[in-house]
Amino acid sequence: MKSLLRLTHIGLALAASFTLSACGFIPDDGPSARVISHAVARGPAPQFVTVTLDMASVQALKAAPPPPAPILTMASSTAPNDLISAGDTIEVAVFEPTGAALFQMTGTPGSMTPVSTSEQSFPSLTVNADGEIDLPYAGQIKVAGETTEQAGRLLKVALATHIPSPQVVVSLVSTKANAVSVLGEVRNVGRYPLGANSDRLLDLITAAGGPTKPYEDIDIQIVRDDQIATIPMSEVMNKPDENIRLAPRDQVRLLPDERKFDIFGALNRVTEIPIVDDKITLAAALSRGGGLDTTSANNSTVYLFRFERPAVIKAMGLSGPETSRGVPTLYRLDMRRNATAFLVADSFKIENGDMIYVPRADLVTLNKFMQAVNAIAQANYSAHVSGVP
Repeated sequence: MKSLLRLTHIGLALAASFTLSACGFIPDDGPSARVISHAVARGPAPQFVTVTLDMASVQALKAAPPPPAPILTMASSTAPNDLISAGDTIEVAVFEPTGAALFQMTGTPGSMTPVSTSEQSFPSLTVNADGEIDLPYAGQIKVAGETTEQAGRLLKVALATHIPSPQVVVSLVSTKANAVSVLGEVRNVGRYPLGANSDRLLDLITAAGGPTKPYEDIDIQIVRDDQIATIPMSEVMNKPDENIRLAPRDQVRLLPDERKFDIFGALNRVTEIPIVDDKITLAAALSRGGGLDTTSANNSTVYLFRFERPAVIKAMGLSGPETSRGVPTLYRLDMRRNATAFLVADSFKIENGDMIYVPRADLVTLNKFMQAVNAIAQANYSAHVSGVP
């Protein structure tokens, strides 16, 4: 019995002499509130900005300038989308009047009866590597780089020496140059031709079957020559001006950008949660995590970490180290002593990539420590009773 009492006393002395954060052999799922506070107070240089979440800081966040709206850096294309190129297939139809005039008076005065015309349609012609086609009576005619209307005028001039007053209509049957590649998170990846009524960004995405994910979780990237522009698809859906006109040979890439946040620590559900509502708040996020674990959570220190925009940090009168992702910022909400904590949590908006962490209460760590001490004491007592040396 003396051994049991002695070991228990030793355990109590250790619990009193060591800070709980030093008990590294006790299982846990993250740093304690004390460890985080000491890192902020004693660090040689601030590695992140700490912000106490209250109604004043929430109002300051709302008053901060909004983020710059993402826009497509490339202007809407004005390039023609019916230029003929080598490898294209075209059709040529030639019309010629059979009378002296295109219309002549017949029958009742005032009525007009059109003179009949004859039409000659040629088989589909492929533009060769030199950009030319071989048309009967006209010979080799270069049509590459011309629109269908311009090519028709060229052929009309070439045929005029053989056919009186010919009318020539040129149509593109198939083309690889006047097309856009649609890649990524679309149902049907491929090349899609541009047309007079199908040259807008959403036209081509629709032709490809639409996105495979909700448009809120998609970024659109457009590659044109050596330029690349990226914009959330939600911006294109909500702002008609962003539904730009595409140019031949553009690449349209639909890239996944699933919005989500992480919750871990002393909550009833530790997981990664997708953001399906643009207005989700910290209160809703904690609710989706099953709420705080009432048997272990330190509700005086609910942490949220994010890379905040520098403009927001400046609006709150703070400063901190800036990285390519923003200013590392640690928001802290006291749900024990702050009477407006729930109102604050319901006013603080969650953003993509946020991490929410609720440390365990110090007493929980102490209980774990005492359970370990009691287990050792019990083993010692059992060995003493059984006579094991």
